[in-house]
Amino acid sequence: MIGGLLERNPRLAQWIWGFKAPERGTIILVHRRVYILPTRLGWLFAATLLVLLVGSINYALALGFALTFLLAGERRHSSGSTSTAARDTTVPRSSRAMSARARSS
Repeated sequence: MIGGLLERNPRLAQWIWGFKAPERGTIILVHRRVYILPTRLGWLFAATLLVLLVGSINYALALGFALTFLLAGERRHSSGSTSTAARDTTVPRSSRAMSARARSS
């Protein structure tokens, strides 16, 4: 009874188990699918910005504040440009990958 209900309403099954079937054909990257995660170098850059900010606050350096916020703004701009460039990109799925996935299930 419950299995039949879930087969007729796949959105309910997805909501309960969080499962989503693999997509077929080409995949279009929309804004919800583009994730920009920091690398090790990105974390080092963030730590450098934090040290710059603390030093600027401690010594009341106006040029230190300017450099800190200039670099933080540049990072924000480059990350926004990257996500905008990656948006609406189509990624074709190879038939080999789909057939391998179908064999494993």
